[in-house]
Amino acid sequence: MSTRYASIDIGSNSVLLLIGQPEGRHVHRVYEECRVTRLGENAFPNGRIIPEAMERTLSVLERYLEMARRFRVAEIVCTGTQVFRKATNADEFIRRVKQRLGISIRVLDPREEAVLTFVGALDSLTEPPTRIWAIDIGGGSTELVLGNARRIEYHGSLDVGGVQLQSGFRLNERLGEDVIQRLRAYVQHHLKPLKRLPRAEGLVGIGGTLTSLAALAQSLRRYDFHKIDGFVLTKPGIARMFEQMNRLRLREREQLPGMEPGRADIILPATLILLEALKTLGHSRVIVSARGLRFGVLLWRLGGVQLSKLVGETS
Repeated sequence: MSTRYASIDIGSNSVLLLIGQPEGRHVHRVYEECRVTRLGENAFPNGRIIPEAMERTLSVLERYLEMARRFRVAEIVCTGTQVFRKATNADEFIRRVKQRLGISIRVLDPREEAVLTFVGALDSLTEPPTRIWAIDIGGGSTELVLGNARRIEYHGSLDVGGVQLQSGFRLNERLGEDVIQRLRAYVQHHLKPLKRLPRAEGLVGIGGTLTSLAALAQSLRRYDFHKIDGFVLTKPGIARMFEQMNRLRLREREQLPGMEPGRADIILPATLILLEALKTLGHSRVIVSARGLRFGVLLWRLGGVQLSKLVGETS
């Protein structure tokens, strides 16, 4: 049996676990799990991680540690992203995780996060692209990368995400037209510098927003990696889903087949980010990747990614 490794990705909205093993130049999925803990709840307007969010996340990390033991992994690689870069008390949470669980959290800088997410997402594509955009809509930020597996031409980390918009704009269950226009203008402002960059042959999307939209489009009552990974969402289809979801109360959205638990209250602003990105980048469709950062981290750990080289090429 091949040696197994665990990758834990702690984000602003969710915590993801991947247990995998090497399979040639790829990572073979052995086990995956995702839990919404909302670690970034109130952290973006207030600058601090609240105690309740710390406890929710610690409980999930305890479960993941038990799963890693059950699968007899050789090593656990735990990474933190935007909420750790923004919160003034992130070090306190990192210490608590180390003391309570013995797990060290490596806080990725924006370029490392983007490159590893990009590399992981490329694993979803059947044909290696000459040049492709990747977008990862997180709770606290949106990462955009342009390039291919050998060369990164551009990376940008935008301070706009689903949780950040939800808390920053104090959004209600349904969004009025005036609020939608304000959100669009805010997102467009952050995306504007991308208009001057070269065109790409496609766009791949990573993260819970994309995988949830793919599941919703197929009315999947249970998460199915193989039906989500590589699924194509069209701009008109995404716009229709947004309109349909915005007509529903939060409780009704939560019951939609395919809606990930804990995502219904941020799916609207996050979907608007995706629609504005498609418009800005000039694409009418996006390929959904169910891989992303946690896969890129394991590829890096297994020696399949020269992180320092790729990160050094970003701008």
